[in-house]
Amino acid sequence: MKTLYVISTDSFSGKSGIILSLGLRFEEQQLKVGYMKPLSTLPVKIEGVLVDEDAHSTWKSLNCDYSLKYVSPIVLSSQFVKDSAQMSKAKRVDLINEAFREVSKQKDIVLLEGAADLKQGRFLEMSVSQVTKLLGAKTLLVVKAQSDFVIDEIMAAKDSLGQSLIGVIFNVAPPNFIRSLEELIQPIIEKEGIKVFGIIPEDKVLQAVTISEIAEHLGGEVLCAQEKTGELVEEFMVGAMSQEHALRYFRRKQNKAVITGGDRPDIQLAALETATKCIILTGNFRPSPIVLARAEELEVPMILADVDTYGAVDRMEELIGRVDLHEKRKINRMQKLLDTHIDIKELYKEIGLKYK
Repeated sequence: MKTLYVISTDSFSGKSGIILSLGLRFEEQQLKVGYMKPLSTLPVKIEGVLVDEDAHSTWKSLNCDYSLKYVSPIVLSSQFVKDSAQMSKAKRVDLINEAFREVSKQKDIVLLEGAADLKQGRFLEMSVSQVTKLLGAKTLLVVKAQSDFVIDEIMAAKDSLGQSLIGVIFNVAPPNFIRSLEELIQPIIEKEGIKVFGIIPEDKVLQAVTISEIAEHLGGEVLCAQEKTGELVEEFMVGAMSQEHALRYFRRKQNKAVITGGDRPDIQLAALETATKCIILTGNFRPSPIVLARAEELEVPMILADVDTYGAVDRMEELIGRVDLHEKRKINRMQKLLDTHIDIKELYKEIGLKYK
């Protein structure tokens, strides 16, 4: 049985999507897959079990055959931090070992998901390097490739993880940075003996959110076209200009949400004349009947939000920062990106699996 710990140097690196895509690929090749997140930071209670929110979604998507209580043996919360002062290291080790025994029963491979970064859990003596040693795992580093300074992050990870680190995947790489990654950064990394399995570019579908997710995150009310709330929004634009410039401005982007004051019917009508997926009405101002009827006719949901425009922008940025990759369209997209941009055969070899 093989154990792969997928980790990152920073939050929102996309490791959850990579784990899920790998897990589904393994299952397609008739491998029995286990999954757990030893140290979690997004606590929710599901069916009476305190579990990490993302980990629960992955456990469900992989159709795991063991109890949910083993998926997140240590879930960091304010209460847990207080309780941990009274808990011995041996007790914490027992929690993780017990969960790992259950998760790994009759499995060919167990996928472990790391916390937000390499340091998280250090005060519990449960950092990535410590859990790696405890469970005898190999580690795969997922790096959000946004600047040249990723070199230092990777070198530091190598110093911490040693021979357990099998290599790196660069993820969410901006188009204008890919050449630098290939020609400058990758050779430096490989000269240090660190394998690079591939570079996954930024992808608008993966970063997109559904209209229903937007409404829920804003605490807003969908006023029309409810049947379209499953549509994906790839970008958002703020409508705060004059009507004269609005139409030209909104034509710049497709598949967008437009954020504008509920008392700006001129901007709302201009947005409706372009490729707009939904309109977010700020200030808790309801649209005029004319605008609402036009949105209903065009099947464009309007979301009434009790927040000002700047507040709505901040919340949208939060939402896009941590999108849910467990939606079927995104899973399919992530698997396609993995097949296209990652050397899967080499990854299998380093894990110790036979590629079929």
